[in-house]
Amino acid sequence: MIQLLRGRWGIVLGSLFAMITGAGALLQATTALFLNPVTRELGWSRGTFSTGPLVSAIAIIVTQPFMGWLMDRYGVRRAVLPFVLLLAVGYAAMSFITANAILYFAILFFIGIANCAQTPPIFAKVVSLWFDGSRGIALGVAMCGGALGFILMPLYANYLIELYGWRRAFIGLGLSNLAFMLPIVLFVLREPAAPSTNPAAAHAVIDIAGHTLREAMGTVRFWMLVAIALLAGTGLYAIMGHSVVMLTDGGWTTRQAVTLLSAAGLANILGRLASGWLLDATSGPAIPALMLLFPGIAAVLLLIGRVDILPYFAIPLVTFAHGADGDLLAYLSSRYFGLRNYGQIYGFQFGAVALGSGVGPALMGQTHDAFGSYSVGLMAVAVGCVLAFLLCVRLGKYEFRPHHEPASPLADLMADDVTRTTGGRLQNARARA
Repeated sequence: MIQLLRGRWGIVLGSLFAMITGAGALLQATTALFLNPVTRELGWSRGTFSTGPLVSAIAIIVTQPFMGWLMDRYGVRRAVLPFVLLLAVGYAAMSFITANAILYFAILFFIGIANCAQTPPIFAKVVSLWFDGSRGIALGVAMCGGALGFILMPLYANYLIELYGWRRAFIGLGLSNLAFMLPIVLFVLREPAAPSTNPAAAHAVIDIAGHTLREAMGTVRFWMLVAIALLAGTGLYAIMGHSVVMLTDGGWTTRQAVTLLSAAGLANILGRLASGWLLDATSGPAIPALMLLFPGIAAVLLLIGRVDILPYFAIPLVTFAHGADGDLLAYLSSRYFGLRNYGQIYGFQFGAVALGSGVGPALMGQTHDAFGSYSVGLMAVAVGCVLAFLLCVRLGKYEFRPHHEPASPLADLMADDVTRTTGGRLQNARARA
């Protein structure tokens, strides 16, 4: 077991645990729970509150490429560690917000800057360096941490809000992130060394090829991926950010809505594993692209208006797509542009997801305030998902194709045993000679 944790699958497990309280689970999975108590106490509209994640997303957009550059140049530990500490400070500051929305927006902008060190591009870069032929499933397993976060964090946040109030709940979320992230960044996450000095790196991508950021930005395919990321992020988070209040408006209690949202996190895990397997099993994005349609299907189900039955299908579809689509974009970026400047390239594209994560809830809130319902917003989500799917199927064949390698931890251990045995026999033969 220790040998397994020290190997490349230990990197996957470390990334999984880090993402349980990472940027996605910490902010997006809990925002809907704070909407009602914060707006009631401070007298805000839903549109005002829902604009907060957009401000945080703008900060991520501004800083994510810079964070990718830091990680490409200085390594994951030195780049990420200071921002982990800043994030805990930002969440503690959220407990002091007043009716003045400017303070709320300023703190969320600061949180967005700190959050850029815990977004999927950070973990996707590290995992991708350790895996090639089985990169899809490795990314899928690692990103399951975000899925677990979407199961656990709403329950945890709701517990904190009910027991201590929403202000102290923000402090508890920040401290939880600090407790998870610090030991993982300090002792687990690392780039692979040469196989001669580290047998666990035998299947890692040591000779890193790929485009520069400027070269990638000069291709149509790069901007197609940016558009897909923006459309997918906007649709997903528009529904997720208002899922709880959509249900409570239909007569559900908050606890019932939170329970469904958390249980639907199991679909998120399934989405990540299914997309990882599909990405490894196919030579292009056409089949995995079908998962981009799922939030649109969920939007149509919610439009029908049967709040007694249809949410049991719609919410799991959204969480399934949330798991699948994030891994899809991370994988496609590595296959079309390589790993040499992956942190910057995927960081830029993930900025589009971050923008969508802010634009989606904000627009959904504004359309609700303007029209008195979520119908217009849900129709827009359905159209956006169809456009994302059509763009994805037009991306074409991969430029950086995978090579064969062991696809499971057990296969890794067996391969390492063979390598050590063969190496020992060669050394004995040389000694006898």
